[in-house]
Amino acid sequence: MIEINLEELVGMSERSAVRKIENSRYIARVISRDGVERAAVSQEVSSDRVNLTCVDGTVTKAWVG
Repeated sequence: MIEINLEELVGMSERSAVRKIENSRYIARVISRDGVERAAVSQEVSSDRVNLTCVDGTVTKAWVG
């Protein structure tokens, strides 16, 4: 995997952030969009996955897990 700067993802469009995450060989997972959380999200932590929350198509939070 390639090092990824999570702070850099915040403020990016969801599409651009997902592309950057996947190009860095991580798995991208959107946890919530516009305040609506996905119904089925596993609680297991994975060091190769980046979770995102997005509002109006923009990443507001990003974390590994």
